[in-house]
Amino acid sequence: MENVLSSIHDVLFIISFDHEILFANDEALKNFKKKLIGKTCYKVLLNKDQPCEICAITEFMAKDISHYRFEKEIILPSTNEKCHFDIGSVMIEEYKGVKAIVEVLRDITAHKNLERDMELLLSSLKDILFVISYDHKILFANEEAQKSFKSDLIGLTCYKALLHRDRPCDICAITEFQTKDVRNYRFEKELMIPSLNRKRQFDIGSAMIEDFKGGKAIVEVLRDITERKNQEETILQLSSPIIKIWDEILAVPLIGVLDSRRARLVTETLLNGIVNTGSKIAIIDVTGVSIIDTEVANHIIKTLNAVRLLGAKSIVTGIRPEIAQTLVDLGISLGDIVTSSQLSEGLKYAFKMLGYTINNKG
Repeated sequence: MENVLSSIHDVLFIISFDHEILFANDEALKNFKKKLIGKTCYKVLLNKDQPCEICAITEFMAKDISHYRFEKEIILPSTNEKCHFDIGSVMIEEYKGVKAIVEVLRDITAHKNLERDMELLLSSLKDILFVISYDHKILFANEEAQKSFKSDLIGLTCYKALLHRDRPCDICAITEFQTKDVRNYRFEKELMIPSLNRKRQFDIGSAMIEDFKGGKAIVEVLRDITERKNQEETILQLSSPIIKIWDEILAVPLIGVLDSRRARLVTETLLNGIVNTGSKIAIIDVTGVSIIDTEVANHIIKTLNAVRLLGAKSIVTGIRPEIAQTLVDLGISLGDIVTSSQLSEGLKYAFKMLGYTINNKG
């Protein structure tokens, strides 16, 4: 067995339960450059006079385990440099008549330096950034994250630290990575920021990394898009104005693409306008709507139904021949809603509905 162990490229010891080195392989002898057999491991490796606070032998004696793993920095006499080791220990029942452990020291200094350099790089980012393990524990938080959340985040679960929840969120990048063959994931979320004491909207991008501090993890970057969202909302409102064109008559000129979000805004704004002005007629002009398909038509019908529930009447104007044909092809009926190809014609009909008379001068 000793011949096999001697050929291993990592540093390897066999150590008795009273901390005496019973065997050291060639790599151990080369790195520590001294007589090792019969010496205590804590004296040889750390130049200490008593066992370390983190000690595999202590763990084996105190707990019912047969494997133990930890990391430690050790100065190698061969280079006189401090190196970082991943140390794995296995208990063996008998070696040269005594209970012992096999301890393998793998030099991970280069890997730790890379981790440190990556952390320094990530810390300098202006966006909030976390590295999160697959069991949702925060392993790293950059300066912006620590400043924003004003607490010690390392070791906490992301859902507890960021959302004060007791379980993962319904929309979760880690869940996506675990259940689907994806390496990137992106979503938006509103978070309360303790340093500001208010909610902000974030665009959250996540990427999987195979190894960070010994396990799979994700890098999650939170970019504050609150101002952009506010600007989008303002533009959206400006793109769907409610115009009072006469007493008791409102008009809504629709322009461009009518998606679900914009349709909801149009409906809310129009209903509020009807209530606030006491209007009895709403003219919805679709002249500027580029495409009317099933979804757009259904949005318009829902708006018309909502207007009816408030006791007002609707007129739809701007129905071009191609739009009329599309509605027919789709089997969509506007029911008893008054329609017109021209906004001016729709306005005349609204006057008539209100009992107004239009006199042409001249």
